[in-house]
Amino acid sequence: MCNLFFILSFSRSGSTLLCNLLNNNKDIDLVNESWLISTTSILGWKKINYNKQKYLIQLFNKTQKNKTNHKNISLNICEKKEVYFNDFYKKIIGKKNMFVGEKNPVNTLHFNFIKNNFINSKFLFLTRNPLSIANSYKNRWLKKYTSEYFLFKVSVVIKTYFSSYLNYKNENNLILIKYEDIINKTTETLQKICNHLNVDYDEDMKYNLNTLFLEEKTKKYHENIDKKLNTKSIDKYLKELPKEEIESLKYLLRDVIDFFGYPNKIRKPTKKLIRLEKKINRRVKYNKSKTKRILLNFKYKIFYLKYLIGG
Repeated sequence: MCNLFFILSFSRSGSTLLCNLLNNNKDIDLVNESWLISTTSILGWKKINYNKQKYLIQLFNKTQKNKTNHKNISLNICEKKEVYFNDFYKKIIGKKNMFVGEKNPVNTLHFNFIKNNFINSKFLFLTRNPLSIANSYKNRWLKKYTSEYFLFKVSVVIKTYFSSYLNYKNENNLILIKYEDIINKTTETLQKICNHLNVDYDEDMKYNLNTLFLEEKTKKYHENIDKKLNTKSIDKYLKELPKEEIESLKYLLRDVIDFFGYPNKIRKPTKKLIRLEKKINRRVKYNKSKTKRILLNFKYKIFYLKYLIGG
């Protein structure tokens, strides 16, 4: 029987690096963003019939195709009867006598679903200086957009994830990990994680070997994979973000920055920035609303129907 744990985090907070380090432990196997949890949570599936089982397997195989040594899961494991999702998930990812974890920042928004379906699972929440997260987010997705759109988009994402984390931050089976500690106090931080998971620490964990990805196309979005851990990535935002954007983010993300104990000095906001903050807060509120959940459910049902029609 496998022991499950989940790595929750902000997007672009170094979760791929952490996943890579943990995967170097011979007793740990990591699943990288299978999307099974979020898909099933949004659709509200607790039990899944034969077609739903097949749908989840094709989704899993599609998302894991770039992982080193991944072998496609056969449809033969599907049963022509309803089964509980948690049992099926374990059947897909489970390995006897191993600690199996999944890393996906989006799962941060589905904590209650995971907790209710996997009673004894453990959790890590990875955080990073929000200004560094914003910079990485911009480099990956938002370089071509206006400064105002970048500030809006990245603030909404970070504050939505932060709001979700606040709901379960005091859970006993959850520990907080900082990206900066992984870089500056690697051995100590990895030992802390191993103690939480009740798995033996392995010296190979501190070496950043690429055990997750095969294709250069995938690796290019994770520039620190295969590189020796160093402190250069910690404050890159100071060189890469315009000063005005940094000052705006310090104000817009001040609650997140302060909560996690990162240094911050803010200047008096302009009227334009105050208006932007109100717009951001409205969007975050919408992201947590019943309307948003209903629309997401409808969208994912369409995906599933297309699969059924297309075969």
